[in-house]
Order: sequence, then C-alpha cells, then structure tokens
Amino acid sequence: MSNTKIPLVVIIGMPAAGKTRVGREVAHLMNLPFCDTDDMIEREINMPITQYFEQFGQESFRDIEARIVRNVILENQTDSGIISLGGGAPVRKETQEVLKEYVNLGGRVVYLQTSADDAIERAGWSNNRPMLIGQDAKKRWMELFEQRDPIFRAVSNIHMPTKGSNPYMAAEKLRSMIMQRIVHVTGEA
Repeated sequence: MSNTKIPLVVIIGMPAAGKTRVGREVAHLMNLPFCDTDDMIEREINMPITQYFEQFGQESFRDIEARIVRNVILENQTDSGIISLGGGAPVRKETQEVLKEYVNLGGRVVYLQTSADDAIERAGWSNNRPMLIGQDAKKRWMELFEQRDPIFRAVSNIHMPTKGSNPYMAAEKLRSMIMQRIVHVTGEA
C-alpha cells in the first residue's frame, strides 16, 4: 500500500439505492471530497458504462472497475473522503478483498439498503438504468438483490436502511453516525 491514509466512508448498495446522491450530499455536509467510481471509470474508458458493457462485456468492465476501486480505496489516489461504488462492484472477489482490508484498517463500508419500489422510482428519473425500466423491472431488481444482498452484508460494517428518506435525510443520518463514530449493523430495507 502506497499510503496509509484511507477514505472516511465507502458507500455500496443496489443500483438506484442513492449511493451517489447520498455520497455527494454527506461529502458536502462534511466539507469533504467525493468520488464516484462509475464517473472515474467513464472518464478512463471515454464512453458511458452501458455502451462499454455492450461492446466489451461485463468481465472486461469488472477488471477495470476492480483496479480503480483498489486504487481509490487502498492507495487513495483521489484523496477522497467519501467514495461511492457502482452497484455491482462488490460482486467481484478482488473488490470484496479490498473492502475487507479497508474495514480491517478502520474504514467504514456503508451498505445503503433500499426497496425495489424506491429504486425503480429513482431509476425513472433518468434513462441510464435500462435494467430498472419496463414491466419486469421489479422482478429483475429482486433477482439481483437476492444475489447481491448477502455479499453487501458480508463486506459492509454499517447497514443503513433508506426507506422513506430523501437523499438529504439519508446523508444527515450518515453524517451523524460518522460524527459519533458509531458503527450500526442493523435494519432491513
């Protein structure tokens, strides 16, 4: 590891859980830098992630994502206080190992828990989440949730339900938890 300084918080969760919105808001509230790994990936590949997936496949994308996640979290190449990961990032074994090492170093991995209905509603606000649009959106989200929820729980040390919270309320709750230095591992989405 090139630098022992680690980010304050890493946020994970399902697609459209609010990771980026809550991350940006809590970073603003705490006057900290914010980094979204999906944004970093898009800058590196010079195209939208959905287009990269179509052209080069998921495995190639996950290779790039795992490298960027390691660089940002353990080597802190962005000097970020709050980091948001893509919804599928923790599925990769390499990323799980990075997150576990980060927690062992004293880091906080926050699992933003949301419901399928809330995620689908949020996804309707933009067109960049084709998985969450259409008649079978809830079914597809639930299938992904069944696969990913156990992984998210295993690699996180803070589980934060967001049901009924807007991004500002969720960010304020997370800020309060950080300021109190309390780690909560409770709750259901």
